[in-house]
Amino acid sequence: MVNNDGLAISKLRDRNFVLRAFLPCALWLLKRKGKREPGYPGLSVQLPRDVVLCQSRIDVYRFAVSVYGPVKGRQMKVFSAHVTNRPGFFDSGFYRNCEGHVGIMSWRRGEWEDVVLMQGFETDPEGFWELLYEAGNVTLH
Repeated sequence: MVNNDGLAISKLRDRNFVLRAFLPCALWLLKRKGKREPGYPGLSVQLPRDVVLCQSRIDVYRFAVSVYGPVKGRQMKVFSAHVTNRPGFFDSGFYRNCEGHVGIMSWRRGEWEDVVLMQGFETDPEGFWELLYEAGNVTLH
């Protein structure tokens, strides 16, 4: 799966760039389509190719984002991060991404990244491009 420029975001090496595109899109999909599903924490969204986005609250200032996807024929967690709206309150050694708002616990790069972005585009093409433009110009708060 590729974006409109013919580049698979999963092939890009700059993780911060990918995170700035992927994370707002994932959160947008969770907000629009998220619901409680058995076997997954918090809210989740089932996407094509056996990709599942999940979001669960940690406390009033933080939530966890997880992605499950196929790895060698099994569904496994391929992404796990904590997101905060108060970066100054928490360990800056852990919350190293997006100006201290995101702490990545695990990230197995793969085609699932392309699936998330393409699903965002297919859900609302105009809103998707606006979302990515805004994500590139502001921090995650």
